[in-house]
Amino acid sequence: MAPVSLRQRPDDAVEHRCGVPVEEIRRGIDSGVRKALAAAKNAAREIVEARFEAFGCAGQAGPAGGDDPA
Repeated sequence: MAPVSLRQRPDDAVEHRCGVPVEEIRRGIDSGVRKALAAAKNAAREIVEARFEAFGCAGQAGPAGGDDPA
């Protein structure tokens, strides 16, 4: 069967989706998804810091928060 463009299908042939259902969000929170995301964020930060140090650019961005040194 040849592929059919979405433009060639009737409107009711494609299900409409609007984000993640609330039930699944609650289940993810209950199972500790936020804790896993925090661990991943910390691991990514450590990798970035190590790369900055390896390439000699650590500490060159100035203070955080957008303070203009000028």
